[in-house]
Amino acid sequence: MRHNGYHLFNMGTIRNQYLGLLIILSVFFCSLPLCAEEASEASRPNRLLEIEVHRGDTLSRFAERYLDDPSRWPELLEYNKIPSGDPNLILPGDKLMVPVEMVRDEIADLIYMRNNVRVRRQDAPAWVMAGLYERLFSEDGIRTGSESYAQLSYLTGGGVNIDENSMIFLRPEPARDNVVKLEVGELRARDVKVLTASAAIDPGKDSDYTARVDEEQTTTLSVYKGHVDFISSGELVTVSEGFMARAEFNKPPEKPIRLPDPPEIKPMDDAPVNFGEFNPVAIVGNIEIRGWTESERDPVENVHIQLARDEDFSRMVFDKVVNKDSPDEWKENLSDGTYWWRAAIVTASGVRGKFSEPVIHTVDTHPPDLKIISPQDGAEIRRRIISVTGQTKVGSTLYVNDSLVQVDSEGNFVTAVNVNDGENEVKISATDRHGRKSERILRFQGQPLREEQGDADSLLVGVALALSVLSIGLILLLVMQ
Repeated sequence: MRHNGYHLFNMGTIRNQYLGLLIILSVFFCSLPLCAEEASEASRPNRLLEIEVHRGDTLSRFAERYLDDPSRWPELLEYNKIPSGDPNLILPGDKLMVPVEMVRDEIADLIYMRNNVRVRRQDAPAWVMAGLYERLFSEDGIRTGSESYAQLSYLTGGGVNIDENSMIFLRPEPARDNVVKLEVGELRARDVKVLTASAAIDPGKDSDYTARVDEEQTTTLSVYKGHVDFISSGELVTVSEGFMARAEFNKPPEKPIRLPDPPEIKPMDDAPVNFGEFNPVAIVGNIEIRGWTESERDPVENVHIQLARDEDFSRMVFDKVVNKDSPDEWKENLSDGTYWWRAAIVTASGVRGKFSEPVIHTVDTHPPDLKIISPQDGAEIRRRIISVTGQTKVGSTLYVNDSLVQVDSEGNFVTAVNVNDGENEVKISATDRHGRKSERILRFQGQPLREEQGDADSLLVGVALALSVLSIGLILLLVMQ
């Protein structure tokens, strides 16, 4: 019995050991999904950058620019749902999310440049010509020449428009990447911190302002949206929207004063610009400068004019400051299309006021198109009256056979025309508001009306029937004889 009891005791102990082992294994395997989830969470990027797609981008080109390897484009699909639904088709303006650690040390992209724009790398002694969409890193510099402009877009948000004859360097701080050092010249910044030789400009959220450094190292700040902290010689002044302030080298900022009001501008006259010419003589004549409280000690001398292909002025055609009294004689030849232009006054000391509201302008150098929808040329018409329909340029004056015809708001027209037997000609002419004229001749054949054709056919049938009856009667008469 003791043996059996001993055996039973051992069996119970072993059973308990197996039970404990099963519990441990169950807990272990059940915890694996949790561990995997935690590992997955740990492997996810802590921070994603929202980067805008530029014209001409593909996913492979995007990966080449930001990931240094075009073959890594499938990795982008892990963080993005392509708006078009086609990975091979990404459109300008689309936003793609990219993990910060994948982008490496890049800070900003050069998304616009005009004329002489140069870049200097941190470890390079010379300035070289920049390339559009070039990637910029810490301590890289951008320099613009005369009548030359550049625009930077920061990966972490915000942007900088660099004016002519300016020089900046990218100087990121531990807590933020979007920081630049303005050595000389002028820039316009959105949510970007700017450092100068003796001042710091720290913007609030959704801010928009210009900073200018002259030859004496005086910093001028003009705020167009939001509010901006202006720090110099240990003193801080907050400059609100619609105000400006100056700080001389190693001196505190002056008391903010109100910015000049935006000028009033009128739509351009038809003659010079609608034929593709845009010149400052015509422009300045349409700009009305309103009161400026500092006019005696800081008079208005120039007008800053911008012309762009879009209402946001991101696709700039030109960006020029001209003398308001004697603008240079230059002309900008414009291709056909829609433009927006605006202006701001510039004082003798370089203070730049607010821009006016954009004015839309359409350049149209071609005569109106004239399309005849119906009837088709050479058609056969079996009606006495038909409708002639077509399309032409909106606003054109249209004549059909010397009769004035209304053109609707979408350029469509319709009119009734009489049809004669034989060949018909309809003369159609359209003249736009600039005197350019297009003409078309519509030709078609007028055929007998369907009713007339039906009467003739009935007569033939009647004659045939009569002849048939007569023939049958003669046959019967012969048979009876």
